[in-house]
Amino acid sequence: MTRSKFLTRVPPAVMALLVAMSLVSACGQASDDGGEIEVNPDVNAENWTLAEAAKPFAGTEIRVLDELTDLQPSLATMIPEFEAETGITVTYELEGHTDVIRKGESDMLSGRSAYDAVMVHVQQAGRVVSADAVEFLDPYLDNESLHDPSVSFDDMVQPLADQATMFDGQRLAFPNWNYNVVWWGREDLMEHPEERQAFQARYGRELAPPTTLQELRDYAEFFTRSRGETLAGRVLDGDFPGFVTEGAQGGGVADIVEMVFLNQFGGGIFAEDGSPAADRPENVEAMQFYGDLWDFGPAGQAELGLIDMPVMMGNGRAASGFIYSDFAFNVDKEGASPFAGQIVYAPTPGNGSTHVTSVQPGMLMISKASQNKEATFLFLQWIASKSTQDKWMETGVAMPVRADSFESAAVTSGPRQNLYTAVSETFEFGRAWPNNAPQLYEIFDAVARMQQRVGTGDSAPQDALADLQSEMESICGGSCLVGGVS
Repeated sequence: MTRSKFLTRVPPAVMALLVAMSLVSACGQASDDGGEIEVNPDVNAENWTLAEAAKPFAGTEIRVLDELTDLQPSLATMIPEFEAETGITVTYELEGHTDVIRKGESDMLSGRSAYDAVMVHVQQAGRVVSADAVEFLDPYLDNESLHDPSVSFDDMVQPLADQATMFDGQRLAFPNWNYNVVWWGREDLMEHPEERQAFQARYGRELAPPTTLQELRDYAEFFTRSRGETLAGRVLDGDFPGFVTEGAQGGGVADIVEMVFLNQFGGGIFAEDGSPAADRPENVEAMQFYGDLWDFGPAGQAELGLIDMPVMMGNGRAASGFIYSDFAFNVDKEGASPFAGQIVYAPTPGNGSTHVTSVQPGMLMISKASQNKEATFLFLQWIASKSTQDKWMETGVAMPVRADSFESAAVTSGPRQNLYTAVSETFEFGRAWPNNAPQLYEIFDAVARMQQRVGTGDSAPQDALADLQSEMESICGGSCLVGGVS
C-alpha cells in the first residue's frame, strides 16, 4: 500500500478561503447517468480557465485509484498544483498491477464508489464497459463550461488513442500513458571487441540490436553460453541466457505472444469478426518460432513473470529480452543496477515487411457511481493537457500520450534519449488489445498456458493451439467481442 505517501492536500487556510467563496452552479445537459451536469455558467470556450471552471467544485474531494509504476509518483508531485488552482482535493492512491485491477474493478462493478476514477488497462475495458460501470466523457467534452478547448484528442498519439478510448462512438477516457514493449540488450556485451569479432565471423554482419525476428534469434543464440565458457573475457560460473521473456501466467505474456509473434506471422487469436481463430496455420508457424527461442532462455523461464524481467536484466543475468518501457526507469538508473547506463533499447523486431508490437494504453476512467463526476473530469482533463504532460515529461519519468511530447528535451536529448527513440518508433506499428472483449483476462490465462506448453516442449504448437481454440470457444462462443471500437 502506498496510499498515505501520495495523499495531497491544499493548505487549510487556502481551503477555508475557497470553501467560503460563493459557488455558482447552473443546470446543464444530462450526464451519462441521466443526472444534470453542474457548471459555472459564466465560463465558455472563449474565456475558459481551469480556476473558473472549477469554482462550483471548490471544497470537493475526489478519490483516484491508480497503478504504481515509476511513472505515477512523478505525476503525484504535480497534483498540488491542480488542487491549489481548483480547490478540489485529490486523494491519489497507488496500488501494484494486480491489486489495482482487483481493487479497482471490484469497486466499479459493485457500484460502491469508493473511488471516483480508477485506472483501467485497455485489456480491462471490455469488462467494465459491458457492465455499464463507466461514465462516458462525451457529455462533459460537449459542455464548454467544463471542456478545456486546448485539450483535443487530435493532439494525442493516433490512431492508438482513439482505438483505446472510443467505444461504439463514445469516449471512455483520456489516455494518460502508454506501456510500450521494446527490446533491450546489454550494450557492454555488444561493444566488447572479442564478441563483436566473433559475431561478425559467425553471422557475416556487425553485432547490433536486431531489426528482424531472425536477427533476434541469431542474437539470442550467439550470447547463450554454458557454465565454463567465456563471455566478454570472463569465464562464466553459471549458464547465461541470450534472451529472456515472460513465461509465467499473468503479467504481459499474452501481449507479447499475440502482437510480437502471432500478429507478425499474419495470425492472431481473433478473426476480424471477433471469433476465436487460435488454430490457424499462421499461428502454428509463429509458435514454432517462439518455442525455438526458449532454447536460448534461462532454466525455469516458464515461471518467470512480468516483474522478473527487469530483475534478470538489472542483475546482468541475460543478454537481451523484451520489456515494457516503464520498467526501464526503475532499472536503468544509477544505484539501481550495476549495469545502469550499459543497456541499449530498440523497437521489437519485425518479421519481414510485417511489423507489430504491443502498446497498451493506461487510462483513468470515471466510475458510473461517482458523485463527483464533474470535478473528476476536470482532474483527468488536466492530466491530459499539454501543460501537465509537458511538465510530466520534464521530470524524465513519463511516457508520451501527446504527439507533441516527442519534441520534449527529455525525448530528443539526455540520458533517456535511446529509450524514448525506441518507444517513439513503436507507435508507428504498435497495437493495443480491443477494448470490447469482456472475457479477455480469461483468454489471457488460456494463452499463457498454451505458450508454456510450447515453450517447455510439452506440446507441439498445433496441439497447444487446438486446445486454445477449444478453450476460447468455451469462454466466449462465436465471438469474443461486444459492441465495437469506433
